[in-house]
Amino acid sequence: MTETRPRQRRSRSPGLRPTGLLHESTVRPDLLGQTPATCEHSSGVGFPTATEGYDAVPGGLRKSYVRARNRTAETYEEPTFERFHGWRRRIEYHRYHTRLLRRVWVGPMKRRRAELEGLSDVVGYENDLAAFETVMRDEELFASETGATPSETLAAKRSELHRRGRPSGEWLFAEDPDRPADGLGAYWTATHEYDPAP
Repeated sequence: MTETRPRQRRSRSPGLRPTGLLHESTVRPDLLGQTPATCEHSSGVGFPTATEGYDAVPGGLRKSYVRARNRTAETYEEPTFERFHGWRRRIEYHRYHTRLLRRVWVGPMKRRRAELEGLSDVVGYENDLAAFETVMRDEELFASETGATPSETLAAKRSELHRRGRPSGEWLFAEDPDRPADGLGAYWTATHEYDPAP
């Protein structure tokens, strides 16, 4: 069994010029050049921006971290398919947050993202095997006398993935939720002070 999940990559079309996080081709022409403060929804209601800079970050970062941290404990209290699936989703949300903040401190943020991606892959493998096991059982893919061997193999592999995922999850989400958010705030300040175009 291969140890790498296929990764979906978006190919960038040549000639598309990035505008922040989006390409111009994906933005409605009437919104190009508008800032979030001046942008209006199709209903005519403007989207307010209450904060700027890092002040807009810690609330969401803390929330994604806490949710992934809580799911780590819940998942291992009762390791069901649904719990592993929910945990993986929370890991991915936190990884997306980390990616958005990648320029705050490039090396450490890149390592954290890599660890989160590795954990997400381990939990994803577990989910894939659990789903396959369910299909195999429900669809009666094997005769009863031969079905025991694949079931035992799947159970052993899932158990191994459980053992691999737990230490990574506990390590990645070991800190008090305020600590990562406060630390990134300090890195943000330093980056903006010493690098005029972060």
